[in-house]
Amino acid sequence: MYLVLRKLVNYMTASYSERIYIAPQGYEDERIYCPAIGLNAEKVILLTHTGNEGDSRANRCQERVEEKLEEESIEIENFDCDIFDPIDALKAFMTCIRRIEPNADVIVNVSSGSKITAIAGMMACMFTEADPMYVRPEGYGSRETAEGRMGDSDAVSYGMKEMVDLPAYPVTEPDYEFIQVLAYISDNQPGSGIKGVIIKEIGGFLLENDFSAVETSNAEDPEKIYPLVNRKIIEPLYSQGLIDKQRFEKSIHIRTTRNGERMLELGRSLISDEGDVI
Repeated sequence: MYLVLRKLVNYMTASYSERIYIAPQGYEDERIYCPAIGLNAEKVILLTHTGNEGDSRANRCQERVEEKLEEESIEIENFDCDIFDPIDALKAFMTCIRRIEPNADVIVNVSSGSKITAIAGMMACMFTEADPMYVRPEGYGSRETAEGRMGDSDAVSYGMKEMVDLPAYPVTEPDYEFIQVLAYISDNQPGSGIKGVIIKEIGGFLLENDFSAVETSNAEDPEKIYPLVNRKIIEPLYSQGLIDKQRFEKSIHIRTTRNGERMLELGRSLISDEGDVI
């Protein structure tokens, strides 16, 4: 029998269209399928590692998970991603969650994959209304060894002692305008070298798109909002290491840094709907 914490009763009694359970597929089996069965999930989405094709251990774990879920007539979907890449894992969680019907009950198992998927899963829940859950196993290693019998297991743990719901404090998504500016710089800077996008061009972009940073300027000439653009856009991005500034040919050229490109990729995955690119 599965031990389910009383505080998870709301999962069992709430009104919803369907219950969707999302879990990274690592070297785990019971830690994945036991909660799905115990929570009466209608569908399970397994985040499978893109490199698992040649990983026989992971494949055997996944086969056991799918076999048990099929026995309970639970729908299964596999979603490939790099579970060891923070942004790719977060994008996978966000994509899966966002395409689910709004009135569905979405539960994310943050304990069945890597530390990276645990963090990515928690972040995805913070940006959405999905509920994160930690599954505490009965033990680690094989059940046979724990019971004093000969035997081995592909999974790193066995059984399910309890399911613990975790608080996912809502957080604000990255500032949409900053992400748009990073995208503009990234799209318009030359492939390499010192040259980038000059502040005048960024100011023109802000005016053309009626950004809040310049809405009080009442200016139409990008030259006249240079100090405003520098204070409200350039300096915040520069102080966070997202852009670099170089003086070249009497102008200051702005280029995205490696961290800026990573933030842009992250911001796009968090802000965009259905994978649309900003």
